[in-house]
Amino acid sequence: MRSMIFFTMGSVMLTACSEAGWEGYGPRNQGAIGRAYGYSDRKISENTFYVDYVEAPGFATDAREKAKRRATELCIESGFVRAEFTPQFQNQGDLIMAYGNATCLSSGDQVIQLTEKQRIERRIREIDAEIASYNTSIAASNDGQAIFIDPTLRTIDAITSGLFSRSDQNNIAKLQAERAQLVSRLQSL
Repeated sequence: MRSMIFFTMGSVMLTACSEAGWEGYGPRNQGAIGRAYGYSDRKISENTFYVDYVEAPGFATDAREKAKRRATELCIESGFVRAEFTPQFQNQGDLIMAYGNATCLSSGDQVIQLTEKQRIERRIREIDAEIASYNTSIAASNDGQAIFIDPTLRTIDAITSGLFSRSDQNNIAKLQAERAQLVSRLQSL
C-alpha cells in the first residue's frame, strides 16, 4: 500500500511538472507550477532591455545566470553580438529576483574593460547577495514548516526540507570560500 502511495504521488508530481512545460528556464507565467518563476523583459531603447528572472530564494546563482542568458538572447535576436549585463538581486519574500538593464553591443562597440579590482568587487557583491538569498531560503524552511495530517506527506516534507537545507548550506560554504579567496586577492592588489 505504501509503495502504491509513493508511486501515485510521484506520478502526479511528474505529470504536473510535464504539464507545466517547465524546464527550469522560460518566461514567467508558464505552466501551472512555474507561474511565479521565470523571466520577463521589455525593450527600453534600440540597444537596451530590462530583464529580470525570478527563482526560489535558494537559487540566486541560477537566477543570475538565467537573467544573463535572457539578456544575451534578446541582444542576439536584435542583431547585436553580445550583451553587457550585471544583474542586481532583490529578495521578495519567498522569491529572489535577479534584474537589471542589458546593453546590447555590436562588434564595433568600444567595450569598457573593468580593472581586476572592479571585477573582484563586483563578484563579492554578487556573492553577498547570493548568500543572503540562501540564508532567506533556510530561514523560510525553518520558520514555515508545512503541517501535513498524513504521516507519509509529513515524512516526505521533512526529507525534502532537510535535503534542500543541506544543499543551501553547501552552496553557502562554497560561496564563502570563493569570497575569502577574492578578498585575499583584493588585499594583495
